[in-house]
Amino acid sequence: MMRFFAVALLTTLFFSPSAALAATVRVALVTSEPQATVTAYTPIIVEVGEETLVIDGPVTVVATAERFLVDGRPWPVNEVTLSTDELPLRFQGRSYRGEMRIVRNGRELAVVNHVDLEDYVAGVIGVEMSPTWPLESLKAQAVASRSYVAVQMTRPRGADWDVCATVASQVYRGLERESGLVRQAVTETGGIVALYNGAVAETFFHSSAGGRTSTLSEAWNGKDRPYLVSTVADHEGGAPFVRWRVGLSGSHIREQLAKRGIRVGAIRSINPSKFTKSGRVATLRIVHDRGEIKMSAGRFREMIGQTTLRSSRFSVSRKKGQFVFVGNGFGHGVGMSQFSARGMALKGATFDEIVTHFYAGVSLEPLDPSVHLMAEGSPVVAAQ
Repeated sequence: MMRFFAVALLTTLFFSPSAALAATVRVALVTSEPQATVTAYTPIIVEVGEETLVIDGPVTVVATAERFLVDGRPWPVNEVTLSTDELPLRFQGRSYRGEMRIVRNGRELAVVNHVDLEDYVAGVIGVEMSPTWPLESLKAQAVASRSYVAVQMTRPRGADWDVCATVASQVYRGLERESGLVRQAVTETGGIVALYNGAVAETFFHSSAGGRTSTLSEAWNGKDRPYLVSTVADHEGGAPFVRWRVGLSGSHIREQLAKRGIRVGAIRSINPSKFTKSGRVATLRIVHDRGEIKMSAGRFREMIGQTTLRSSRFSVSRKKGQFVFVGNGFGHGVGMSQFSARGMALKGATFDEIVTHFYAGVSLEPLDPSVHLMAEGSPVVAAQ
């Protein structure tokens, strides 16, 4: 009785009318595991080789050097597809719409969620923003996330997937953080993307800019895009890292650099040697007792930890044997500041006003894959 009630409740909560746009995103949930177990509230349909199996219960797939083991039975194949008639599949404690394709690469496997574009966007918004934020900010995030993934689909990260489910792309957790507002944001912006000169814009976003956003070339070694300009990001009140401070010992910094193959002596000083136009540190000069080195602030952040040094908008001083970094904002600073979007929405801005504020010169139109999905510029790996 309880199982029937749970199934009925899930059907009511998780399945909505057909999405506005029929497009499928291939999301890698994991990429190098020896095995995977998928569960569901109803029997799982397993397509393997030329056969279709229906398994009532968890399905465990194990990769070996030459084949898959599906619930212990060997199959000389490189791909297995799992689906259900209606309810979501569960993997590693999370529920996902769509189907799971498990792909073998030697003794490792990847679990790839094939999901409708609009359902994918719903699975991103509530993780990348709070699902309780103002509707117009969630709608702005929906447009940004939809546009971003549309561009990534033109240059997939692997032969079997378009994007990852982590910050390497944008964070996606299926049904975990959906809310009524999230689904409303997806529905009310159904299929809408940001276009620049007829192509989908690569709409990067971040948590908070600390006052002003950055250009693409300031954050990474890439060609600037005309819609990713440095612009004011005010209304960031309430952002947890509008201003932050962290103290690090010289020995800790040396250890982190050494992990990346950069060996230095005892560090005497760390000073910015160059700034970007938006006020971020571009290059650092590190003086140690064996000499000195220079490196980009972005690379330094990556080595130290991007949740430790939350942005490259910082100053550094030495106090009581530590190097003290005081900074503003969280993330790479390119594109839309999410906390600023929230603040703008609280002050009455609509989603289109938010989007066009952070992506200069774009227009918002329904996505036509046959026309708009043209790769633009060189790929950029977006570190936080």
